[in-house]
Amino acid sequence: MLAAVKTPLIDLKISIQGKGEKVLIEALKSTFKNVRIIKEDVDFIDFSKTRLYKDIKNKTTVGDVLSIRRENKGWTQKELSIKSGVSNISAIEHNKRSITLKMAKKLGKALGQNYNQFLEV
Repeated sequence: MLAAVKTPLIDLKISIQGKGEKVLIEALKSTFKNVRIIKEDVDFIDFSKTRLYKDIKNKTTVGDVLSIRRENKGWTQKELSIKSGVSNISAIEHNKRSITLKMAKKLGKALGQNYNQFLEV
């Protein structure tokens, strides 16, 4: 469903998936005097079922995942090594060193991520 709220000050589009549609619509109507609700049925595609996703997943390495997670935290390789207790982060990120279950758990804990993402690649 797509809801649009239009006033001289607000032009808002909201996409709602799942429960709560009726509650949100009523809240919008009670808050905004001249609200206009436009409902559109939209078919969502499960991205994980697409060929593009499968192609990307097949090309993604453990090193890629680790590098992305580390950079998202704004950490250097040295900082991740210190926080996780795992050495040779560079070698892992460049796919020159494999990762063990123990290392994956340490990295996951340090990064606040599920360790399985380092094993499922």
